[in-house]
Amino acid sequence: MADRWRWILAMGFSAFVLFGGLVLLFRGGADYSTLAWMLIVIGVLAVVVNLVMRDRFVP
Repeated sequence: MADRWRWILAMGFSAFVLFGGLVLLFRGGADYSTLAWMLIVIGVLAVVVNLVMRDRFVP
């Protein structure tokens, strides 16, 4: 059960980073677009890794 919660928290954090990057991209202006794209890429990679590694965390 603890492994499932660990996976849920990891997905939540990944989605939060992705959402933060999207918000920063649309609301931050041109000055923060590079940071926003970096957050989006990190968030997408984290979500993909969490989905691939789901079998290890969720029995």
